[in-house]
Amino acid sequence: MEKQHLKDKRSLQSYIENFPLIDLDQVSRLREMNDSSNQFSTELLEIWENTASNIFKDMKSAIKDNSIDTIISLSHKFKGSCSNIGAKRLSIICHIIEDNCHQYDIETIKNLWNKVVYSYSESKKEISSSLKY
Repeated sequence: MEKQHLKDKRSLQSYIENFPLIDLDQVSRLREMNDSSNQFSTELLEIWENTASNIFKDMKSAIKDNSIDTIISLSHKFKGSCSNIGAKRLSIICHIIEDNCHQYDIETIKNLWNKVVYSYSESKKEISSSLKY
């Protein structure tokens, strides 16, 4: 889909919802690294949650201050973190935020970040249950 079509909120929402909440292949690869105690997945989720908490706090300030460079950096960092743990839709939204930063579209960025915050809890719950044996 071309970027200009993503400006329309309905098109953007539809585009985002076409992606699965989680990447089952990635979660499966991570689950294979688990042992019977699920220690690996527990630690991995804790790291992801701590990363998310810090990024959410910093992003709130960056958006408030319209700090495009910081928003790009935080979006990029969280995109990678989400991709690594299998949070596919979150990773895609972060990528779209990065694209909109280059266009200096702060209103769309704010709306997208709200989607990240909302989708985070859904993703966390789904990944957490999928990582366990």
